[in-house]
Amino acid sequence: MPQSNPEELVTSVRQIISILSILVALVSIGLAIPLIQGKIPMNEIYGVKIPKSFTSEENWYKINTYGAKVVIILHGIPLILFGIIGFFIPFRSVGQILISFLLVNSMLGICVYMIFQFGKKLP
Repeated sequence: MPQSNPEELVTSVRQIISILSILVALVSIGLAIPLIQGKIPMNEIYGVKIPKSFTSEENWYKINTYGAKVVIILHGIPLILFGIIGFFIPFRSVGQILISFLLVNSMLGICVYMIFQFGKKLP
């Protein structure tokens, strides 16, 4: 059984992570758009489900609109850019690729924090 070249492995992982990043970003953005448009009524499955969002219809729509915008700006767009750049930047190792991918995805934590802070300001 022939051994694969380490550079080929890094290139393959880089391409997979780039494609995955773009796909995840597009799904996130696609799911966020109906929330921004106010098309999703209060429910237990789809939307921003923090306790404050269930206190009123008005809070539901405000929090979901804000949350969806934050996710697009701080997660979706950077993830797409990471995916595109990933096709061109020659990472040295699989570890570098995965750490970079995790750093970009850590923006979700910031999104959650911002959504909770926004919710605290609502009545």
